[in-house]
Amino acid sequence: MHFLKSFFSRLAASTVPRCLPVFVLSLYFFVNTQFLAAQDAITFLIDMRGAIRDSLMNPKLHKVGVRGGMPPMRWDSTLIATDTDGDSVYTVSINFTKKNNALYDDTRIAYKFKVEGTTFNRGWEMSENSTLNLTGGAQTVRRFFGVAERTPAFTTMSPHVKRHNAFPSKILRPRALYVLLPKDYETSGKRYPVLYMHDGQNMFDDSTAANGEWHLDEVAESLIEAKKIPPIIIVGVATTGEFRIEEYTSTPIMRPNAQGTMVPLGGRNDVHLKMLIDEIKPFIDSTYRTLADRTNTALGGSSLGGLATMYAGAKYPQVFGKLFVISPSVWWDNQRILQTVRDASKKMQKTQRQRIWLDIGDQEGKEALDGVRTLHKLLQEKGWKTGLTLQYIEAPNAAHSESAWAERLEPMLMFMYGSNIKR
Repeated sequence: MHFLKSFFSRLAASTVPRCLPVFVLSLYFFVNTQFLAAQDAITFLIDMRGAIRDSLMNPKLHKVGVRGGMPPMRWDSTLIATDTDGDSVYTVSINFTKKNNALYDDTRIAYKFKVEGTTFNRGWEMSENSTLNLTGGAQTVRRFFGVAERTPAFTTMSPHVKRHNAFPSKILRPRALYVLLPKDYETSGKRYPVLYMHDGQNMFDDSTAANGEWHLDEVAESLIEAKKIPPIIIVGVATTGEFRIEEYTSTPIMRPNAQGTMVPLGGRNDVHLKMLIDEIKPFIDSTYRTLADRTNTALGGSSLGGLATMYAGAKYPQVFGKLFVISPSVWWDNQRILQTVRDASKKMQKTQRQRIWLDIGDQEGKEALDGVRTLHKLLQEKGWKTGLTLQYIEAPNAAHSESAWAERLEPMLMFMYGSNIKR
């Protein structure tokens, strides 16, 4: 790039037509931009020899590629790989352009390989998601289909997060609790509102996150420091991929297992909520200086966590006064959550209607978008008022990912806690 800078400087001082320097400057920025974009370039080599041997893929019928949580990868569409030399190792190269954010950098990518056209497990790898870290340069990732690789992540957690590594529930399995305290907690003597978040392992730290973190600590602390929202306590309630569907869904659905047998999946959200309300909330209220009433108790989550949040709000309006319903999986069990909300609204007093943030990315797929639109319309019909008790957002160019949800944190927190919003 130095030669272009030098050439342009000499050209600007010469007597050539003025339009030529403009052309060269445009050329410089075009070339430089392409150069910079290529700095975070990942080449995936997908070794399908074992999968083809085990009849998980037929090269004559199927294609394979990668899906993931950072654009241009998406979870609802596949970037197809090619096998140009016929050795059953498929290649796809992807350039990543990190979005600028003054508070944090998104450097961790979650991804999974997927076979298109097969019915076995709908083409997904049976393993957990794989992860890697952007390094500012080119990388090559080679692995066998179905064998996950997780790159260790650096800790990014705020020093104001207190960690309870194995909260000893008697109702469900033990789990970690991550408690972000206001910076002045130790000296203020005040009591604070509490926001409980599902998937707590993803809220504050890349090293504990399954698919990259939300950066909720950086965003909340910056808003509090700027006096855009009051100080709050945020509790991340962890789960694991093995039990997540079970805990975040209120009804089971039938799905094939690895052997192809139809078995029930999910359906223990009521048990999870009993743990949250009868064990975790009392522990937090007794351990920290909280404002424990419903007005000052919020619950939030995304995807199935968003579904679980909406369900909790319908079942326990006397406990949760604020709901962050983020990209909720309305589709679960033929949109059963809609009937739950209808039934609950018949019994709910006007004063029990929560403040609800409801959102969806416009790149999350038609089924997801249609479901959330239906939920939004239903809430309006049942008395929630836009701008007062309800805020609905369809985020432009937003996929179903932690990085997309992190970008919406500021307006979420501002709507729920900002002093400029009418109550």
